Amino acid sequence: MTETIAVYGSRPTLCSAPDLVKALNLYSDFNIVSLFATTGPYKDRDNLARDEKSVIWSKATAKERKKIGRQFSDADHLILLGTSALKKIKTVNGFKRAKPWKSRAMIVGNGSLLDKPKHWNREFAKFDALYLMPDLYKYSMVDFIPYYPLFDSTRIEESTKDLDFSGTLTISHSPGKEAAQKRKGSRAIEKVISKLSKSYPIEWKPAYGIPYIDTLKIKQQSHIFIDQVVKNNPTFHSSELKDRYRGKIPYNGGLAKSGLEAMGLGCVTITTADIADNPYYPFPPAIFTDYNKFEDDLVSLFEDRENLASLSKIHKKWAREYVGLEFGGKHFTTHIRMENDGFYKHKSRF
Repeated sequence: MTETIAVYGSRPTLCSAPDLVKALNLYSDFNIVSLFATTGPYKDRDNLARDEKSVIWSKATAKERKKIGRQFSDADHLILLGTSALKKIKTVNGFKRAKPWKSRAMIVGNGSLLDKPKHWNREFAKFDALYLMPDLYKYSMVDFIPYYPLFDSTRIEESTKDLDFSGTLTISHSPGKEAAQKRKGSRAIEKVISKLSKSYPIEWKPAYGIPYIDTLKIKQQSHIFIDQVVKNNPTFHSSELKDRYRGKIPYNGGLAKSGLEAMGLGCVTITTADIADNPYYPFPPAIFTDYNKFEDDLVSLFEDRENLASLSKIHKKWAREYVGLEFGGKHFTTHIRMENDGFYKHKSRF
């Protein structure tokens, strides 16, 4: 009998939800159903997940809501995208009558899940598995499976023309909403770019507050992508983690969706993000810098065009392989198959 995987997210942008759904659909031996609470920046169902099985709760009819509730109640495996999905799942019609569900649920989240590590260590012991960004591997007090957000490169038409690395270099940066610009160090980046533009032939094309597909087009036309440039600015404020790290948690955030997309589109990506070795992914080839070295590292890229062109191919190849749909689909479904065989058991790492 075909097993069912039910995917639930409060909004489609979280954890690259549409791309995750598409990745899972590559594996025909599973029946995939998905539900999103709102459309977010996606205007219709086709753009959301490219799959007629996906339901948008805010647009669903009473009949659709009743049907999806039954499907989620009976699903063999649940994938919950973020803590908000964990809180809202029981509000789905019919789900509150579901058979015991935590032992068959997998949670995909971010660093906010680790703010109260002892609490989550107890809480996640009830669940089948936890997926978090690989950069958290050295900070987490709970066992988790590293997971990079997926990027479906078919969202943008593949360019038939290779970038010319001998002339003016286009540099992009996409922090998202205005509130994120401080977290990504956008103003500090702009100051460095303004200074270097007086000495080098560069074009600055930041993507501030524009539609997602337009952001992808800018990245596709860029030689270099600056993910973030920040000083150590601890994100987690848990007293438990502060005790463990003697009062300081030097975590700057990780190489996430925006930087991974840029790599997948051939941008040489530079960042001050944290990264950690883990047993699931090879170390990403992005250029990891720090606040004080950033300008020098950028100049090195400007002055060695041959190396820059070579790095572009390396970054693209790595991202297409390890954050592509095929790898992502295997990453989840392999775990599910191992879990069915009794292979995986949650445990505390400390």
